[in-house]
Amino acid sequence: MNKEDLLQEKIEKILLDIDFISQYQHLSDTYKNIGSQFLYTTKQVLEIGEENKVIFKVYEDDQYFSDFERVGEFEFRIGMTIKYNIVEFDITIKNETQNISSGGSFGLLLQLLSNWSTRIKKPGFNNYNEMRSLIKNGIFLYNNVKNAVVENLTF
Repeated sequence: MNKEDLLQEKIEKILLDIDFISQYQHLSDTYKNIGSQFLYTTKQVLEIGEENKVIFKVYEDDQYFSDFERVGEFEFRIGMTIKYNIVEFDITIKNETQNISSGGSFGLLLQLLSNWSTRIKKPGFNNYNEMRSLIKNGIFLYNNVKNAVVENLTF
């Protein structure tokens, strides 16, 4: 599998332009407290999504994905996997007209953008307030990407 199979050049340029790497680094640095003692519930995760205008569906016990959201000719989806209070965010971007089908975990996108030279730990949380804030900020980063894609690639 080639880099272009997961991250087309147009999307790569946008992610670099919005400094996705630094934004994800900030998210990781801000939420580096990881403690598995706090036991969250699926209901809490779903409610946090709703507070941030994202309706998640549960896939298996620790995976949450939204339905695809259509914005113009684009389709976007955010997902999360939460294990041991560590969150891995995921984004999918599609546009058949422009032959775009990009996406993956934020960590994988970071690796592809930096040619595997940058490593950032996945963010995590110790309590409900940290979890709520982390998910909110992950959704905010997803929305930054979504808005930049629509703004730069809509004709």
